[in-house]
Amino acid sequence: MPLPDANKRSPRVYTNLQNLDLANVTFTNIETTGDPIAIEEANEDELRRLVLVNLARLVCAGEWTGLLEAGGGIMSPAPMMAQAYSSSTDQFVLGNGQPWGATASSTAVGSELSSNYTLFRPFISPNSGDVGDVVVYVATAAAGEALEFGIWANDDDTGLPTGDALTHCSFPLDSTGIITQDSLTGTATLVRGTQYHFGYVADTSSTSARVNGFDVSTVPTIGVVAANPLQQRTVIFDTGGTANQLDTTITTTTADWSSKQYDVPAFSVTFT
Repeated sequence: MPLPDANKRSPRVYTNLQNLDLANVTFTNIETTGDPIAIEEANEDELRRLVLVNLARLVCAGEWTGLLEAGGGIMSPAPMMAQAYSSSTDQFVLGNGQPWGATASSTAVGSELSSNYTLFRPFISPNSGDVGDVVVYVATAAAGEALEFGIWANDDDTGLPTGDALTHCSFPLDSTGIITQDSLTGTATLVRGTQYHFGYVADTSSTSARVNGFDVSTVPTIGVVAANPLQQRTVIFDTGGTANQLDTTITTTTADWSSKQYDVPAFSVTFT
C-alpha cells in the first residue's frame, strides 16, 4: 500500500535502495540517499519514504538508540566543545571528559604502562575535526624508552575498539615535562558526540617512567568485572595482542578481551 497522497514515483529513496533488503541497509546507505534532499514541500514524499525505510531498518536491527542518535553512536547530550574549556587552549583531556571522565589528575601512572598489552579506555569526542597534536606530561623520565598511543573507532554492536588505529604516535620518555607529539601516523577525523577509544602501552616490560594521570579511585568503571562485582575495572585489553607493542589493528570478533583495575594516564589532544 503506497503512502497516502504520495506520488508513486520515487526518484531517490526507492531507486537508490531497491536492490537492498532491510537486513543489509546501513545508516550510511540512508545518509547517502538523503544527501541531498532539500527540505521543502516538493520533496515531502521522498522525506516520508526516507523516514519509513530508516525506521524499518532500526526495527529489524534492534537499534532503537538510532532514533535518538543520528547513526547509533551519538551521545546525548553531547559533551562541551573543547574550546569552551578555556579561552587560551583547545586541548581536550581524553580521560577527563563526560561521561567517562575522572575527577582528579594527581597520580603519577607508572607500572600500568608496561602491563604488556595495549590498554584501552573509551571517550566521547567533544569536537568534530581532525586530531592535531597529542600531549602527555612525563613526571619521571626513562632514557631510551617510549610510550605508544593511538585512537580507535568504536564498534557500535559491542562498544569495543575496532579496526585499524585512526591515528597513532610514540612519545619519547627521555625527559620530563610536557611532551607534545605532532608527528602522527594516520588522520583521526572525529565526530562530536561519538564514542571512540584511546589506547597506550610502554615499549618495555618494566618501565621506570611515570606520566601524570588519574587515580583508579576517581575513574568511572567500564562496567566489566571479574569474580568480584566490587572490583573497579577501568581499562580493557586484548590478551592476544603483542607484548609492549601498540595494537594498531583490532578485529573485535576475534579479540580475547580482558580488563584491569588500573590508574589511567592523562592524554590530551588538539583539533584542527
